[in-house]
Amino acid sequence: MEAWKAFESNIVKHSDILNIPCLKIPDKVIPIKGKIVRKKVAFDFAACVQGLGVFFDAKVESTANTFGLKSRVFHEKKMHQWAALSRFNDGGAICGFLIWFVSKGKIVWANVDSINAALSRGEKSITSDTIGVIVIDDSDPIDLRILTQKDRDIWKGKHLASTK
Repeated sequence: MEAWKAFESNIVKHSDILNIPCLKIPDKVIPIKGKIVRKKVAFDFAACVQGLGVFFDAKVESTANTFGLKSRVFHEKKMHQWAALSRFNDGGAICGFLIWFVSKGKIVWANVDSINAALSRGEKSITSDTIGVIVIDDSDPIDLRILTQKDRDIWKGKHLASTK
């Protein structure tokens, strides 16, 4: 199984086991000139954790230890994701990217605010050492309750500098 399929499957499986409502949003399929064309949606997952909307895209970095912001977030073919995640974030939801760094054995939660903060510091990529991201081992369950609680603790003005 390809790494991204396994990752997405684990997100759904762990959410089901932990009884967290989480949906993988399927790509749209539209007919164009007699052909069926797949159209990507803005983000991969929608969840509800303790009454909060959580929206995120799942990414896999198989060999790299960095998640390049220019190529993976701000590329012209990816801007629709950033625009949607930013808009939902501005509306009060928790939004970002769940990134599996396969070679490091780490899963990183990088929310919209942590990416904006990295950009303001002049950083060009997200790593497991980026200030403001949340890191778990890929052998641990992907528990959206823990990720969203840590997210709220960090990004509501608490202990940002100590999260590295």
